[in-house]
Amino acid sequence: MTVRGMRGRIRSRDPRHVRMSVLVGRMPNMSDEISQAANTLVPAILALEALGFTLTVQGDLVEARSDAGRYVAPDPVGVLGLVKLVETRGSSWRATDSEIDATLERFGLNG
Repeated sequence: MTVRGMRGRIRSRDPRHVRMSVLVGRMPNMSDEISQAANTLVPAILALEALGFTLTVQGDLVEARSDAGRYVAPDPVGVLGLVKLVETRGSSWRATDSEIDATLERFGLNG
């Protein structure tokens, strides 16, 4: 299926994407659906650099440093996730015991 709109041509193989987009008043956009894969590594590096981070690879880890701090993960997408975690939750990014319990319960991960 092809939809033409202000953003040009957007392809979706699933007609539900088009119907849902019409319901919420926007055109479907491929950025609404993304999975971590090899094609997300370079965009994650570029995003981190755009945010002012300097990246280095140390063994199996990627490190990003800036005035905002130091972030380390196995890949650039993970590093970007950590940056977003701190951006969203602030310096008190750690979950409290009650948040951990409630989240595990909500997702059925509490054993």
